[in-house]
Amino acid sequence: MTLFAGEASHLKRQRAGQAAGFAAAAIAAAALIGWWAGLPLLSSWSPGFATMKPVTASCLAALGLALVHPGKDWRFAFAVGVAVATLAVLGLGVVLFNLELGIDRWLAPGDASFRTAATSYRVINAATLGIVLVGGSLALSRFERHRLAATLLGSLAGAIALFALLGYLAGIDTLYGSSVRPPALPTAVGLLCVAGGIILRIGAMPALRKPRPLWHLLVVLGCAVIVPLLLFGAYAGVSIGDAQFDEVRKELRSEARTLSAEVDREIIGEIGRLEALAASPSLRQGDFASFQRQAQASLALRQSGNIMLVDRDMRQLVNTWAPFGTPLEKAAVPEPAQKALATGKPQVTGLFMGSVVKQFMFGIIVPVEIDGEGRYALVRSPDPHTLERLIAANELQAGWHAVVADAAHHIMAESQPEDGFIGQELPPSQWHRAGPDGVFEFVDSKGESSLEAYARSELTGWEIAVWEPKALLEAPVRALWWALGVTALLAMALVVALALWLGRIIARSVGHTARAAVALGAGRPMLLDETPVAEVNTLMVQLRGAAARRNAAEDSLRESEATFRAMFDVSSVGKIEVEPGSGRFLRANAAMCKFVGYSEAELLARSVYDITYPDDLKLDHELCRRLDAGESEFDVEKRYVRKDGEAVWARTTVNVIHDAFGRPLRHMAVIQDLNARKRAEEDLKASKDHLLLALNAAQLGSWQYDPRHRVFSGDARAQEIFDFAENEAPVGDVMKRVHPDDVEKVLAAIAASLDPVDPKRSATEFRLRRADGAVRWLETLGLAYFEGDGPERRAVSFGGTVQDITERKEREEKEHLLMREINHRAKNMLSVVDSIAHQTATRNPEGFIERFSERIQALSANQDLLVRNEWNGVEIADLVRAQLAHFADLIGSRIVMHGPKLRLNPASAQAIGLALHELATNAGKYGALSTDAGRVDVSWGTDGDTLTMSWTEREGPSVSAPKRRGFGTIVMEAMAERSVDGKVDLDYAPSGLTWRLTCPAANALEPAVAATSTAARPARR
Repeated sequence: MTLFAGEASHLKRQRAGQAAGFAAAAIAAAALIGWWAGLPLLSSWSPGFATMKPVTASCLAALGLALVHPGKDWRFAFAVGVAVATLAVLGLGVVLFNLELGIDRWLAPGDASFRTAATSYRVINAATLGIVLVGGSLALSRFERHRLAATLLGSLAGAIALFALLGYLAGIDTLYGSSVRPPALPTAVGLLCVAGGIILRIGAMPALRKPRPLWHLLVVLGCAVIVPLLLFGAYAGVSIGDAQFDEVRKELRSEARTLSAEVDREIIGEIGRLEALAASPSLRQGDFASFQRQAQASLALRQSGNIMLVDRDMRQLVNTWAPFGTPLEKAAVPEPAQKALATGKPQVTGLFMGSVVKQFMFGIIVPVEIDGEGRYALVRSPDPHTLERLIAANELQAGWHAVVADAAHHIMAESQPEDGFIGQELPPSQWHRAGPDGVFEFVDSKGESSLEAYARSELTGWEIAVWEPKALLEAPVRALWWALGVTALLAMALVVALALWLGRIIARSVGHTARAAVALGAGRPMLLDETPVAEVNTLMVQLRGAAARRNAAEDSLRESEATFRAMFDVSSVGKIEVEPGSGRFLRANAAMCKFVGYSEAELLARSVYDITYPDDLKLDHELCRRLDAGESEFDVEKRYVRKDGEAVWARTTVNVIHDAFGRPLRHMAVIQDLNARKRAEEDLKASKDHLLLALNAAQLGSWQYDPRHRVFSGDARAQEIFDFAENEAPVGDVMKRVHPDDVEKVLAAIAASLDPVDPKRSATEFRLRRADGAVRWLETLGLAYFEGDGPERRAVSFGGTVQDITERKEREEKEHLLMREINHRAKNMLSVVDSIAHQTATRNPEGFIERFSERIQALSANQDLLVRNEWNGVEIADLVRAQLAHFADLIGSRIVMHGPKLRLNPASAQAIGLALHELATNAGKYGALSTDAGRVDVSWGTDGDTLTMSWTEREGPSVSAPKRRGFGTIVMEAMAERSVDGKVDLDYAPSGLTWRLTCPAANALEPAVAATSTAARPARR
């Protein structure tokens, strides 16, 4: 189970490492796509951030794919790690020697940023060092003994990535201004994924799972104490940096607003002076020369700029920079001037090139209204350096920069004026965002980041921007981070030094204790030296006490061993010791040797499985396996094979003895001879089997009654006969099933059998009602067993057999009924014979013998049919054939029978049979059958509940009624009518005799046939 859990954990770590590698490869692939497709956000993740270079992306992609590569084949990872580390080391050399290899231009040919000097190979910054570390870590991870080093290298690379991410989250470039540049944000995330994937693939510090020196553990303990403090310091640094950034943002915004207000005040003053000049009377008189002198006089105080007067056609009428009367070009500000004339409001222009002095300037335009009409426009062009003086007057903080730009983003003034700077376009990265003011970060033309605040004037539409390089802004925070880093290194060094010093002291003490423990284990005298560690000294005291207790225990063990050996050897039952797993005999006493017929030496050369009966081997192995798995003992009855081949039974009780570590040391077993008991059990089983066979053969069930608990029980057949589902039932429930007429008889038989003075053998026949309502006859035979003598004699059990005798009772009843029926029918038969004899003798004395014989034969034929059908009636067709047996060759030709299948009851069969006999006799002598042409038609059938049967003769000799009624006529008419309570029509027509019997079907037919005929009547309607 532990191995399985380890494998599952390894599989989870491998999948997590593959996921991290896939993430790194995806980040690198996105950066490469960004370079090729011209999408810089894919390689920087934010405007103004550094971008991941193609070489860096290629290295991270290779490392990620090496981690994604499945299986345990580390050779591919080793090759990728070496290649990436080599390329990164080469990158460090490129930085040192300022070379350009052109790799980035080859990987991203569409990007022009690489067509510069050798510094374009920017993979070699902090990311380069990280890639060297992760490449080396991946290469070393192939070797088991170097995986600790691989883990450390991967951890350092991850620390670099985390340090960079912390800088991005805090907004501070901690390496700004140094020779090491921070990695791009995608590079830092990719490095972190690769480093984490390598550590996951190796395993969470596998070397640390092995026993480590004490000073290693102390170092880890010190780091665990220092790291939270460092994290708190990092949090404090981030908080301080954020507070300082907020303060600087507020100061920059305040400075921008102040400069904007100063510029607005300057413009408003100029507008006021122009409005005063626009009220000059010379303008209304058209004396422009006088107006020019007034304008020049007003400029004498300002000593900068000029004033122009233009008409509605933008012609310059006055320009203080030119003598009056000098031909002048049209004004260069037509749109603002037209707007001022149209609206009647002053206008402020952006930067433009002056037509006279040929230099950049801006204008303030004030309309001149004469007679309610804007006729002229005064244009004031102050000296551009006026704005620079305003900026300088505000005394910006050291390192700060300010600029004034018009609405077209042309620079009008700058805090650090340079030749040719006025009139240039403000870089787009510094253009103001939405809103009248705000603060944002930008990258200047030198590639340096700065924080800018801007304010836009509602009066002029100009933008005043004030910014500070982030190098100056972050300098205090960067110093804090460096101090934190140096403090961390010093703390780590101090921890290592203290760990080495304390570890040496503790190691000596622990080593001294270990040597004492070894001496204790070997039984040698222990060292008595003291150590500097109090706990170790306490342990030494305990070891000395343990040594004393061990010596005492060894003495007790030797005494116990001697006692055990004596008990083992002289025991009357077999005792053995066997080796766990193999089952090899370690010891066997004399009783065991005698039991199996082997000497002790012969047993020691065998295993317990060698003398185990083959059918018991599987169970034996399983029980021993469970014993070794943790069970304390087992007890089993098994067979052993003696030396002479005889199988002997024994009860084996096995215990396991463990060593100090809980592992099974040996098995102790006690073997008791069970042969005599097993033979007795086999004999008893054979006796029970014989008894069961006898009971089954006799279809008997065995039952038992407990008089003390009044509980009845029985075997399966007894349960079936008594109709009980359970093996036991209260005797009251059984008596409820006994037929009420037999309850008294059953109770009397039970009482007689349980009488302690004169017990009787019980033999009772009674009826039992089953759950389905059926009543069955049972016969029980029982005998009681008593205990005690005299007045204390009591019946303790009452048992016997039970048999279902329902069928026997039914047979006996049927036989009784049959005897009564035979007696009745014999009497009836004798009466018929007597009647036939008297009638025959009286009517025809001369032919008595012949006629009497024929009639007795007819009666005999009827009797034969009834006997063959077991007195269950006779089919009419069979009866007709029997009485016409001497005309059998004519049946089907001259004698035709037709009618349904009907069965006559015995009484009607005898009467109708005799009538048919008389009809056939007369037909053969006098009727249709006395010639060769005559025919006889015999038919029968039912009509509802009436049976009809007819005898019709035709095509025979002419017939006439007899002159006297003989016995034959009586048989055909009176006897037939009386037997079925019907009516006979006898017609002596000349064409032939017709005999017709009509009677209730129930009187002549068997009950089932009569019921069928009656039930079928509605269908015929």
